[in-house]
Amino acid sequence: MYEEDELTDKERKRQERIQQRRYNDVNKVMSIPEGRRVIWDILCSCGIYRSSYSENCNQMAMLEGRRQVGLELLTEIDSNHKELSIKMQREYLALKKQEEKGE
Repeated sequence: MYEEDELTDKERKRQERIQQRRYNDVNKVMSIPEGRRVIWDILCSCGIYRSSYSENCNQMAMLEGRRQVGLELLTEIDSNHKELSIKMQREYLALKKQEEKGE
């Protein structure tokens, strides 16, 4: 039983290290404008803001899978990096406005 508890403790510590590394990696990417633009582009290409409905069941399943990945990424960013998520959205809106003006 002791060995099982020790393995569980080791596994828990390993999972904590993995989670911390993931947090740091996402934070690093989201800390620079280029990283936020790339993440925004990925989220948009995942279709998180549009319906995944299709009359073709296979197409709909593929679109919904893509959308789910985007939603998971957005949830992670919103949960752990809320300020940077808001900044990313504001930067996107500003960039969109600039592009509409032709700048």
